[in-house]
Amino acid sequence: MSEDALCRYLQNGGNINDESYYYLLASVQKSQEDYINAYESIIRYAKLSDSLDLIKINQEVKSVRTNYENNLTIIKQRILSVTVAVIFIIIFSLCLFFYCKFRKRELSLRLKYDEIKEEYDELTALTKRLKPIEKLMNTLEKDNNDEHHLLVQRIIEMRVKALSTFLNRDMPDSLSKAAVTLEELLNNRDKVTVSIGLIYAIYFPQFVSKLTDCGLTASEIGYCCLLIIGLKTSELPKVINYSNAYNISSRLRTKLGLKAEDGTLSAWLKRTFNESRVVVSEVHS
Repeated sequence: MSEDALCRYLQNGGNINDESYYYLLASVQKSQEDYINAYESIIRYAKLSDSLDLIKINQEVKSVRTNYENNLTIIKQRILSVTVAVIFIIIFSLCLFFYCKFRKRELSLRLKYDEIKEEYDELTALTKRLKPIEKLMNTLEKDNNDEHHLLVQRIIEMRVKALSTFLNRDMPDSLSKAAVTLEELLNNRDKVTVSIGLIYAIYFPQFVSKLTDCGLTASEIGYCCLLIIGLKTSELPKVINYSNAYNISSRLRTKLGLKAEDGTLSAWLKRTFNESRVVVSEVHS
């Protein structure tokens, strides 16, 4: 029976190198009690079977490895895509941040530039309302009462000249290029008012002493002197480092102890200034 099975296997295209052939051959040899050859056939069957199993295992391992490598490649591509996206978002965010910072600085500098221009316009208008320096120089030969006016006007005109030099330059495409000069001009505002206050302290010590006794700073005394020489209260914010005329007036009125019946700050200062000059004149006479 085993022999018939073996013959049919070969007739149906079986290969003598297949594991099935040696399995059937071992069965035939065993039935014929040819145990030695049967043993050898079963050994060949076992070797072929193990070899085929190993090939199958290797194929499965190779398939698993290929799938793993493909999945790993996909994961790496996804990680790379996410990394590129994150880097792009970070770079875009930084660019947007610095752009907004740049625009904010440009806007701030533009406002400061406009402040400088308004100060220039106001001081230019003020110089036109004051006596021309030529006339002051002529009167100084006969009377030195206008000497402080001459000094004050020179300070104002020096400030106007500095502002004019800056404003008459070609406007840069970015104000950041002129930021240092712009900041210096703004910071020097107080120097102008302090200088004017010092001139009045030299020529009118009693008047300035009264303001000092009320707690006014050197800059605030300079502000008061600007009001005396003709600057209006509403024009002060464009000339000094304060943004609100009411706050300036309120602050000075509080320090000077002025009440509603004392009138405007400008009127009180001019009246007090003239009174101090009269007292000085009487003392000298």
